[in-house]
Amino acid sequence: MAFKPSEALNRSWVLRCYESHGVEGEIELTGDLDLGIDRVINILEEPLLDPADTIVKPWQIKSFGVST
Repeated sequence: MAFKPSEALNRSWVLRCYESHGVEGEIELTGDLDLGIDRVINILEEPLLDPADTIVKPWQIKSFGVST
């Protein structure tokens, strides 16, 4: 997993995940910072069509836009 500041939007971050066990999973972001997944993005931080899809398929790399 990688977490970095967004290069496209101010006060936004990128969460990049990789499913490494060969099973489908769902990303859930919890914690004290009140951050939430806003959108699914590509490697260039451009939004994709399905903004609420937090399912990660086996061996898939997926990126999410995160903000408060």
